[in-house]
Amino acid sequence: MPARKRPTWPVHPVMVVITLAVCGFLLAAAVGYILHRNRNEQLGRAIAAKEVELRQLSLTNQLLDARIKFLRSQSAIERQVNRLQLPLKPMRHDQILVLADPVVALPVAPPSLELAGRPAGP
Repeated sequence: MPARKRPTWPVHPVMVVITLAVCGFLLAAAVGYILHRNRNEQLGRAIAAKEVELRQLSLTNQLLDARIKFLRSQSAIERQVNRLQLPLKPMRHDQILVLADPVVALPVAPPSLELAGRPAGP
């Protein structure tokens, strides 16, 4: 009688494991690619929204700067004084008091110590 042969598999088990590993790697790479692409799109939309907000804030800042410049003008201040009926008058030169800054004495440097030199020898 002939010796019994071991049953053969139509596909080698090592090849099945290798194929599954390669398919798993490709699947993980595809999912990672999609996740990163979506994240980059979200960041792009967030950057665009921040740029729009920056332009709006810049415009608001310019408008407020112009308003402050107007409110600090002499004519606007005089108009407010008249509207509030404040008893303000222009200043006179005898109302100005000039204060001189005190003179600060500079610190005196300590005397330098002279080092004894060697006598010039023969």
